[in-house]
Amino acid sequence: MASKLAALPPGTRADRALEASLLPGTLRKHLYRVQEAAQALGQSRSTIYEPMRSRRLQSVKVGRSRRIAAEAITEFVELLRREAEDAA
Repeated sequence: MASKLAALPPGTRADRALEASLLPGTLRKHLYRVQEAAQALGQSRSTIYEPMRSRRLQSVKVGRSRRIAAEAITEFVELLRREAEDAA
């Protein structure tokens, strides 16, 4: 957990959100901003938009912005793992 948090600028909204979602016994967020999801995945914000466009990473529209469900992040990681195993 500490390694994920170390990559985020301390005190930012994404830092607090990710920290809260990783701490045991805390309420996990259901929807993440693209920036928060990118940081949780260790990617840049612009890199995350490609799998969103290709529908490999599901997102929903909330008003004028996009949000990514926690389950969608988990499913995307599992998809990446399966693809890596198939390629090996």
